[in-house]
Amino acid sequence: MKVNLAPLLKQAYVMDAPFSLGSKLVGSKYFPDMIREYGLESMILKEAEQMHNICHGYKMDQQSVGAYCESLHDAILANPECLKQFLLVLGGDHSLSIGTVNAIDKLQGSTGVVWVDAHADINTSETSPSENMHGMSVAFLLGLEKTLLKQKAQWGWFKPSGLQPSDVVYVGLRDVDAGETEILSRMGITAYTIDDVDKHGIEGIMDMTHRKLAHKDNLHLSFDIDALDPKVAPHTGTAVSGGLTEEEGVFICESMGGSGRLTSMELVEVNPIINQEEPVEKTLDVAMKLIQSTLNSRR
Repeated sequence: MKVNLAPLLKQAYVMDAPFSLGSKLVGSKYFPDMIREYGLESMILKEAEQMHNICHGYKMDQQSVGAYCESLHDAILANPECLKQFLLVLGGDHSLSIGTVNAIDKLQGSTGVVWVDAHADINTSETSPSENMHGMSVAFLLGLEKTLLKQKAQWGWFKPSGLQPSDVVYVGLRDVDAGETEILSRMGITAYTIDDVDKHGIEGIMDMTHRKLAHKDNLHLSFDIDALDPKVAPHTGTAVSGGLTEEEGVFICESMGGSGRLTSMELVEVNPIINQEEPVEKTLDVAMKLIQSTLNSRR
C-alpha cells in the first residue's frame, strides 16, 4: 500500500544519489527515480539534478567512486542549510557514504553514525576479498584506508572529518569478513549483530545504541536495505538470509527519528532490477515505510 509522504517532506532536503559503480551490480542507481515514480514525486529537490548523469562513461573502479563521492561531498558542503532542516539521501550503493558522511560531520561536527547493515563495510583495499568499494566506506571515514588515498587525482579532496571509532555503532551485522572482524575488535567499535538483536530485542539494541552515542549532539542514520531479511526486501545486490524483520527496521527508524538528534539519513542498496521473480513493489513499499517512520517520529 502506497503512503503519501508529501506532508512530511515539506521540511526535508532530499538529495538523489543514483550511483552504483562502487559495486559490481549496477542496478541500485535506478532506485531514486523509481521511488519517486512510486510516490515520492513531491519530495523537495534542490541540488541533485547534476548527480543523475555523473556516472555515465565511468566503469566500476575507485576513480569513479572518488569522483562521485567528491560531487556529493561538495554539494552538501555548499548547502549547509540542509542539516538545519533534514537531509535525506536516496542511493545508490553504500560507497556514496564516503562523500555524504564525511561532509555531514565536517558541517556540523559531533555526529554519531548508526550503520544499519548486514555488512560492516570496513574493509580496506588490502583486506577486501571482493575489492568492491561499497564495502570500504567506513574504512575511509575512520581514516583506515591509506593506499587509495595516495592517488591524489581521485582522492585529493578527501580529508578525514574527525569521526572516531566510538562515534560509530553497527546494527544488524551478520556477514563480516575476517579482516573486518579484526578491525572491529582492534578498534573497539560497537557492533550489534543479528544474534544480539535476537538476544536483547530491537528495543534493547536501540537503547544501547543511544547510550553509546550519548556523547554526540547529532546523529546520522545510514540504512542499507540488505540489513532486512531478503524475504522482506528481496531487491538488493548482497542479500544475506536471517536479517531484520520489517517491524525491526521500522522501529530503528522510529527510534532514531524520535531521538531529537537525527539530522540526516541515507537509504542505500535498493536494486530494483535484481530478483525479478519478486515484484519490485515489495521492496519499494518497505523503503517507503522506513522513510515514513523516520519522518513521522521526527515530528
